[in-house]
Formats: sequence, C-alpha cells, structure tokens
Amino acid sequence: MAELRPELHRYCARLTGSIVDGEDVVQETLAKAYYAISMAAEMPPTTRPGERARLRQYAALFNAQSREALRALIAEDCRLDLVSRVERRGPAVGEYYARYADQRDVRAAVGVLEDAHGGRLALGIYSTRSSANPTTFVLIEWRGDKLSLIRDFRYVPHIADEVMLGRATFRLVD
Repeated sequence: MAELRPELHRYCARLTGSIVDGEDVVQETLAKAYYAISMAAEMPPTTRPGERARLRQYAALFNAQSREALRALIAEDCRLDLVSRVERRGPAVGEYYARYADQRDVRAAVGVLEDAHGGRLALGIYSTRSSANPTTFVLIEWRGDKLSLIRDFRYVPHIADEVMLGRATFRLVD
C-alpha cells in the first residue's frame, strides 16, 4: 500500500484542488479500506447450522415488507454497516429498513455469492420483482435468533458489476 500512497495522494489532491484536503481523502479512504479488510476476516463461515433457514425467514419478512417483524430480530448491540457510507449500532439500526420502504418492487433472495476466494450465503437484493440479476448484496450475521451484523453493499455497485461481468457468481439456493 505504501508504494501506491503517493500516486493516490496526487490523484486526490487534483480531485479536491488542495494537497491538504487530498491527504484527508487518502487517509479516510485507507481507513475504510483497512476496516473493510478487517471485517472480511471476521465474517463467519457459511456452514453454520440453521443459517440458511434464518436467511430464508429474513428474506420472507423483507419481501413482505414486514418492517416491525424485521426490527424485532435486531439484537440490542446489532451493528449496521452500509459499506462505504455509514455505520450504526443498537436501536439506530432499526432505521435501516426505511431505506427500502420507498421501493415497493424490491425483493430479496437467498443465495451463495462466490468469487475467487470462496463463497458465502448472502441475500441478493433485486430492484424490481422482474429483475434477473441482483443490484446489491447484503451479508447478515446472527447471534442465536437475533441479528448481530447487517452489511449492505448498496453503495458499492462494483460488487454487483463483478457478478454481471462474470468475475463472481450469485446462485440461488433452495
């Protein structure tokens, strides 16, 4: 990363018009990148007993737009990570579902998101009922019957692009 930092700084300085602001952007970007890398290492294996059934239940509640039932699944210390945007903890996580409330045709489906590093259970989020491909993905972690982590990649469109370009796959599971 050290060898890329000067080039990244020059780019950010040109983008912002200031070397000081450019350095702020570099630091913020690197902090988010290191955070994302550390979170990837913390993600649980995809073979936990009952995980597929819990994801199916979650998808069914999501598709029924049962926001109160979804909020009831949130653990008190649940963490929400809208990747590249915001992170929330605790009761504020319940506000997350309002982001999808205005999209009546949105739907979720359980599948396996696979890339060169392996696969994991995920929710594919489709922008319309007739969409053939997901527009984003959500990873969910459970503690017992409660949600402990929601990672929504809706603001990171290149992940869905990777699936569209064939560098990753999303296959629905039964």
